[in-house]
Amino acid sequence: MSGFRDKVQKMMSVDEERSNKCRNVEDISSSMSDTSKKNNDDQLKILNEKVDILTVKNEKFYDQVIQDNAKFLECLEYLCFRIKFLEKNIEYDNFMNNSFIKLLAKHQSLCGVLSSKAKEVLFTYFGADALLPINTSSSPQKITEWKANPSVAECYNKLFNKERNSDLLAKILRKVFAGENPSSLHIAFVTATFAVLLDLKFKTICTNENVMRNKIDYFMKKLKDTDHLDYFKKV
Repeated sequence: MSGFRDKVQKMMSVDEERSNKCRNVEDISSSMSDTSKKNNDDQLKILNEKVDILTVKNEKFYDQVIQDNAKFLECLEYLCFRIKFLEKNIEYDNFMNNSFIKLLAKHQSLCGVLSSKAKEVLFTYFGADALLPINTSSSPQKITEWKANPSVAECYNKLFNKERNSDLLAKILRKVFAGENPSSLHIAFVTATFAVLLDLKFKTICTNENVMRNKIDYFMKKLKDTDHLDYFKKV
């Protein structure tokens, strides 16, 4: 009986040992599973963080691209505007050049008559006391002395001083073009004639092409955006 009992106890001990081993294996397996799950969760968290960082960087990159494109389009739009502006100026300059050349080529006699009439009206209006007579054949020195005369300078200021209105200039222009409906080019020509005649900056009183060209262009631009007949609407 004692031997049988020992065998039974030994068998129970073996079974218990096996059971303990199984439990240990299960515990180890469970522990490994938990560890693996935790590692996976940690890696997934890190991966999500990296994705978030990349997403933010991408958003910033595309925002910068959009801003750069907007600036580029703005610059491009400005350049297009400048090109159109320059094209209009070139067209206007070409028109002015052609107009001036045609005026001189086809109407030399008219220019001479118009210039003489303008000077006659100007001297008559101011009178000999205010505007001393001057001969077109006078020497450059005599012309400079004449223009430097305070009375001549005063006549120029009355016509072209920006602080004064243009009523006086309009009145004299109406006398030059009495009963006529002049073009803006003719108005600019006569106004330029007055300026060249009285302005001390010009060392001549002759209305030749080299002297008159820029002044006519200047007064044409002033008339461009306004009704040139406004000169004749003032009292």
